[in-house]
Amino acid sequence: SAGMIHLVVRCLRAGEDEAVQHYCAKTIENIASSSEVFARRFATEDVIFSLLHVLNKSRNTNLRETATSALGRLCRLQTNLAVIFLERIGGRALLTNLQESSSKIQQGFLNIVNTALIHGTHRALKVLQEDTGALPHIVSLAAQAHPILRAKALVTLALVT
Repeated sequence: SAGMIHLVVRCLRAGEDEAVQHYCAKTIENIASSSEVFARRFATEDVIFSLLHVLNKSRNTNLRETATSALGRLCRLQTNLAVIFLERIGGRALLTNLQESSSKIQQGFLNIVNTALIHGTHRALKVLQEDTGALPHIVSLAAQAHPILRAKALVTLALVT
């Protein structure tokens, strides 16, 4: 119901306990993984920017990974959100997240970039072409030992060219 969605999103906001935020982000991630019909109710700008807030403010790697995964899944369901998300965070924040030590966060951001490139090519390319070093870093990710990360980076590079 709309009340439950509102409650989950409200718990992602500033001031909530990180354990509560983690359960809410995990709930969104699980719903987005299993029920496209219900997940579309979470695929809104309000939800993605609430998840972004959690991602930016938390120092808890597990919470940050869950928020990134939920973001990627929602952006795949509502593809215009991927472009809106990239435009909002900009190239510098994109680069920062691609430089994370967590490969799950890197993969989540590459998923969002790839979704944006497929569905909003010109606008997504503009963010990638900002003078931030995002593209050179994606090239370096393509040389990583982690095969999934390497594959996603190669897809990104193929979409850019």
